[in-house]
Amino acid sequence: MLAPKRAEYAVLANEYNEWCRDPDLWHEDDRKVYNEIRVDLPRTMMPGLSDFCGSKELQDMLGRIIFKWSERTPRISYFQGLVDLLDMFVFCFLAEEPGINGDFSKLARTNFSYFHDDFLAKVEADSFWCITRLLEIMEVCLSLYCVCLSMILFSLVVVVSLFPDFLYS
Repeated sequence: MLAPKRAEYAVLANEYNEWCRDPDLWHEDDRKVYNEIRVDLPRTMMPGLSDFCGSKELQDMLGRIIFKWSERTPRISYFQGLVDLLDMFVFCFLAEEPGINGDFSKLARTNFSYFHDDFLAKVEADSFWCITRLLEIMEVCLSLYCVCLSMILFSLVVVVSLFPDFLYS
């Protein structure tokens, strides 16, 4: 079940890498999202993992995931805090490396080059699909919340309109 999703993400990652090599392909909206992501990534450091979080390889991975997710979901697109959600998936999957065995303190002391490319490709793809699913669920919940909030606000307007004019105007 994971292999097809990982292969699908590999195509997305390759598209991103080609897009980065040819700025003529960039649309203004894409450039804006890309720049926002690149500005925010270095500021996102989990406590105790600052050296690890600052590695170029990890920053590139996170940027690729977020950009492709944003491109696929233009209604929401990129927002501050998205990296913080994504970090949790990436770090949990990285900690599954047999030499790390779920030890986050060991992960914090590990050089990113320790991880094999095949393992990193799986971590990246799995993290992409996890954040995609999480945000799909959140979008549904937020959409329902907004509908309910609109109904409550409309009801409030109706109630207030029943009071004397000085309350309603």
